[in-house]
Parts: sequence; structure tokens; C-alpha cells
Amino acid sequence: ENAEKLVGVLKGQKSPARDIVAMNSGAALYVSGRAASLKEGARLAEEALDSGKALSLLERMVKFDGEPEKLERFL
Repeated sequence: ENAEKLVGVLKGQKSPARDIVAMNSGAALYVSGRAASLKEGARLAEEALDSGKALSLLERMVKFDGEPEKLERFL
């Protein structure tokens, strides 16, 4: 169930889980210097989720790991 929620977030589905992912990702973007504020970081994270870039990155990472079938069962 949690993996399905995460994949839904990565597919751009609006939910409280998405809000948490955007806030946490936004904080990471802020502390890494890629965003000037927490708000900007959250906005950038939401853009990555909505555009499909976040899911695309996950798919590339899983393929690199060599076991894409583990992700495919959730997509």
C-alpha cells in the first residue's frame, strides 16, 4: 500500500502524501543550495512531480540497479 501511494505521488496524484514528499524534497533542495527558500524548494519539487521528471528519475535509477521488474509491478 505504501509503495502504491508513493508511485501515485510520483505520477502527480494530489494527496497528503504528495504534500509531505514536496515539503521534504523542498527542504533537501533548500539545504543543498538548489533553492533560495523552503517555499521555492517545495515549488520545484511539485514541478518535478507534476512534470513526470521525478518518476522518470526513479525509473532510470531502478534500471541502473538492474531490477526494473520490481518497480513495474507498481506502475
